[in-house]
Amino acid sequence: MGFAIYLSINIDNHYGGDVRMKEKIVCQRMEILEKMKDIKTMLRGKLSEQYYNRTDKNGEIRVWGPYYKLQCWRNGKNHSQRIPADLVESIRKDLKEWKLFKSLCDEFADITEKSSKNVRFKDGEK
Repeated sequence: MGFAIYLSINIDNHYGGDVRMKEKIVCQRMEILEKMKDIKTMLRGKLSEQYYNRTDKNGEIRVWGPYYKLQCWRNGKNHSQRIPADLVESIRKDLKEWKLFKSLCDEFADITEKSSKNVRFKDGEK
């Protein structure tokens, strides 16, 4: 709850007497932070399925798979790791949680930027 008080005081300094605007911004930002707090696990990257074809002695093509691979870029390098089939669903959930987290970050930044512009450019030069 300490962060909510910080947000409120920080916005008080910017908006002075416009209580409704303050409350709206604080509420929006707190809602986003609450949603972020609910994210317990997340992973960056992409999960891909791989299949391998092999021709056996009789000339028949056999398909092996699926095999799962989690890939992501970090520090300019591609990192990949094999994922056991029993973890695939939880990995997919973690990847969705990462996307949600990114969208919440963007939403928080948009609200804060709009608030900042209202404070900085009070005379309508937005």
